[in-house]
Formats: sequence, structure tokens, C-alpha cells
Amino acid sequence: MSQQLALVAASSTLVATLVLVWVAARSNVYLQQELQREYGLATAQQLADSLADELATGDRLGMVAQLSLTAQRPTISGAQILDIDGQEIGRAGEIPDSVATLKASIRIDENLAGVVAIAVNGETLNAERRSLLLGLGALAVLLSISVYGMTRPLGSRVGRNLNAVSAELGLDGEDSASSGNELQKLQSRIAALPLDLLRPRGTKDVSDEQYADTAILYVALLSLPNYIDTLDERRLQRYVSALHHLIFGAAGFYGGQLQVVRPFGVAVVFSGEHNIGSPALRAASCGWLCLQACTDAEEALRLSVKLGLAVDTSELGLGDEHDLYPGLYTQSALDDLHRLAREGRDGVLIRGSAAQDFDLKSRADVDPIDAETFALGSLGERHRDLLERQLQLLRNALFSTQESHRP
Repeated sequence: MSQQLALVAASSTLVATLVLVWVAARSNVYLQQELQREYGLATAQQLADSLADELATGDRLGMVAQLSLTAQRPTISGAQILDIDGQEIGRAGEIPDSVATLKASIRIDENLAGVVAIAVNGETLNAERRSLLLGLGALAVLLSISVYGMTRPLGSRVGRNLNAVSAELGLDGEDSASSGNELQKLQSRIAALPLDLLRPRGTKDVSDEQYADTAILYVALLSLPNYIDTLDERRLQRYVSALHHLIFGAAGFYGGQLQVVRPFGVAVVFSGEHNIGSPALRAASCGWLCLQACTDAEEALRLSVKLGLAVDTSELGLGDEHDLYPGLYTQSALDDLHRLAREGRDGVLIRGSAAQDFDLKSRADVDPIDAETFALGSLGERHRDLLERQLQLLRNALFSTQESHRP
């Protein structure tokens, strides 16, 4: 990035300064042409006045002498006298065909007797102008090189900062090699992260959200009752806290909300729109993450972690302090999920209309168990890649710190 930024800054500076040099050159040419014209007209008129007497007396030697003196000036390349018929009477110096002459009338007693024509020598001025333009062009190049030198360290500093951020966002074991500059590397790292959790949720009223289609993931804490009377209070509290963070972290990827609804039972509610997909798909995906993370939780806690997972849909949410009706309406669905999750079957169980959800069936297999119960089967390749990334983040966030706090 340091080289690219420096090249862009230097190129921009060079283009801007060359444009200014071009404008200055055009202005200089115009001013020089006007000055040459005014000078040529004044010289021609002065010569015409001095040649009036020689032309009246027919003194050709005197006329040639006047022309020679005028042509010897460094700014005049040639001069000539023409009669009233346009015939040349005398000439001194060179008058190129490509150079426009400046003329003045020779009058004797107010009568037109001839014309003086002179050619202004612009080579000297042109050479000076070229030298000036070359100098300004060289100055523009030096200025661009200076800008390049000053921008390079600044770009290096920005690149180091971006590399540091990229390193923090990288997963363990992820290949750090990347083509392109530091910004492209950072963009690829960010694109690999599940940022849906950071996207703003809808701005609907809470009461409206409770009356939207909802998916419920019921998590039965099957192993917790065995430790109620066998663990001391400190270890039991740490065990429950680990389960809480596991479920909360998995639900966070999909905008799920946790609520304790039964003894040793937690409901994770998914509603509204989300970039991942429908509420049923998000609930099943959250259950898969919880199930896969149980092994890591057992290793970190050195205790058994067994969860019963069941998913169903509801026309309403769990309600809140402003409206009790949705919560009362979903109690029957929670009872069914509670019984299903406590049966101890492996995998994520799915009931009712949740098994027919289009987003869920298009990204994963839904295997039938009986007429009303299904199980989450194999995942589609793209969706599985997403879940694997989320699982890796969940493991890093939860169980890397658990390792250092084992009793």
C-alpha cells in the first residue's frame, strides 16, 4: 500500500503541475505575441517616418542604410520598402515567407508614397520560452519525486496498522498469505467473518415483533440435574455460566433471544428477517452449533455436557411485560418441545411446520423419524462452511479462556 499510495500521490502532483505549466506556457505565448506585435508596429512606423525624406528625394542609398540599421537589431530579422504598387524598392535582412510582416505607411505631404514592412525575429524569445518550460517541467518532476518520498513512510504506517487489524481478525491456523495490498487483505478477512450479528435489527415495535412468525429452539439441560447435589456452589455456578455462554454465543450469530421457560429448559426465540434466512433455519443452525460445541465444553469443564435440542415454529413469540397473550399462546408448543427434547435423542429434532420450511430444506436434509418428528441431517456445502466458521469463532471465544481457569 505504501508504494501504491506514493505513486498515486506523485502522479497526481505531476499531472497537476504539468497542467499549470501548460496554462502558463499558453499565457506566455499570448503575451509575447502581443508584445512583439506592438513592438513591430512601433518600429515600422518609426522607420516609415525616417524614410519619408529619402523616398521624396529618391535617395536609395539612404533608404538602404536606414533598412540595414533597422535589420541589425536582434529583435528584427528583416525590413523592406514597397512602392504604392507593391513593388519592392529596397530590402535588408531576411523576411521568411512563414513570418507575417508588420507594415506602416510612408506619407509625403499627407500622400501615400510607399509602405514599410518588417519581420520580427521571435527565435530569441522562443528559445527563452522553451528554456523556461523545460525548467518548470523539471521542477514539476522534482516536486512529484518529493511527494513520493514523503508519502511512502505515511503509506507504510497505514499498511502496518491494517496488517495488525487483519492479524487480529484472522482465525487460528488461517493462511496469512494474501495477494494484493493490505486493504485487500483486510477486506478478505472481514468477508470471511460472520458479521450478521452486527447488522442492525428491525425497528418494529416490540408488540409487533411478538405477533410475527417465530421459531423456537428448546434446549434441555439434560446433564445439569445430575450435578445439583454433587458439585459445590462455585463449580456449579461456573458450569451453568459455561452453558449459558455456549447457548448465548451460538444464538448471537442469528439474532436469537434466550429465556428460561422450564426447569432445566431454555428457549431460544428467532423471529423477524435476517440475512441468513428464515427463523426455522436459524433455530436449527443454532442447535447444530450448540451440539458441536458440547465436546469442547466437556473438555474445558471436565464434566459431562449433554443437551436435548428440539425446534418448532409458532405464529406468535414468547411475549413480554407489555403483552402476555403471545406467551400464553406458545405454552402448548413449549410443552411439546420440552417432552421431545427430554427424550434424549441425539441430534437436533424438528417438529411440525418447521420441518417444511423452504430455507431449511434448501440448505440441509430433514430426515423423518416418525409422522411428526424429524431430525436435522447433512448440511449443504455452503451452509456447512458458514457454520464451521461460526463454530471456530465460538470455540475461540469461549473455551480458550476456560482452559486457563480450570480448577
